[in-house]
Amino acid sequence: MPLVIRIFRFFLVFYALLWTGSARAEEIQSFHAEIRARSDTSLDVTEIITMDFQGAERHGIYRIIPMVYDRNGGRYTIHLRVLGVTDAKNQSHSFETSRQGRDINIKIGDPDRTVSGVQVYKIHYLVRRAVNFFGGAPEVYWNATGNEWPFAMKNASARFYPPPHVPVASLKTDSFFGPPGETQRANVQTEAKSVLFYTPNLPPGDGLTLVAGLPAASMTPPSLLQSFLWFFAD
Repeated sequence: MPLVIRIFRFFLVFYALLWTGSARAEEIQSFHAEIRARSDTSLDVTEIITMDFQGAERHGIYRIIPMVYDRNGGRYTIHLRVLGVTDAKNQSHSFETSRQGRDINIKIGDPDRTVSGVQVYKIHYLVRRAVNFFGGAPEVYWNATGNEWPFAMKNASARFYPPPHVPVASLKTDSFFGPPGETQRANVQTEAKSVLFYTPNLPPGDGLTLVAGLPAASMTPPSLLQSFLWFFAD
């Protein structure tokens, strides 16, 4: 990773710590993502983050999601739209989104109010351009947790649902955990309508990535016009 990107991400994490406070005893009890693939190649994602601030009083959390990737010698940008953020009782959380460099930053919490103890944050968003095609077969390669957290995670998991007409048995799956570029394999459990990826005890900076290969023609690729517009935007 280039030095300038490392420095930039250091300051992102530092700013997140200013918002959430020191990482001392605070931890993420569980991070779970529900990822539903659609036939149009979009992903409907709901993250359920159970954060334990212990006795510290904090304003909230900062969720950092990479938007720009390096691919084939050029830039590749996904498109992400946050649909809402709620708590354990499905009551709305205050949040703000901003683009900083290669990332989208979701700042969750009320600057005029502090919280402590166990708090639940449900982040619902829609992702486009996160599915790649190889020989006509779509593949989802998704870092479910991200690697930007200044907190340890006791449990990290993601459940992937293919489009309704695609049998789970037809998927080719894999999963990895650790720092960026790590190839340690996480647990994969095939269920009736989905696949569960999971691993325990992630230290700060580690993440959980899933891979799901789908059969050819199971998703409709973007049109040539849409692909050109995305390429032009890159």
